[in-house]
Amino acid sequence: MVMSDLAPGQKASIMAIKGGRGVRQSLLLRGLNEGNIFRVVKSHPGPIVIEINGSTMAIGRGMANKIIVRSLGV
Repeated sequence: MVMSDLAPGQKASIMAIKGGRGVRQSLLLRGLNEGNIFRVVKSHPGPIVIEINGSTMAIGRGMANKIIVRSLGV
């Protein structure tokens, strides 16, 4: 499952990031890495808005489709 498949309110853990060095570095600089747990705030339309470590951030759909996650429920 990828990040863009999640519904608002769902919690998930990042399992893997499918992408090149640039994608991985961009996400790492935002504080997103394998093992992080986050909650989806908004998923449609436009970018995915997530809450992680007390911060809210928007992730573009193209990048969200490269983030493999495991749902942890609501």
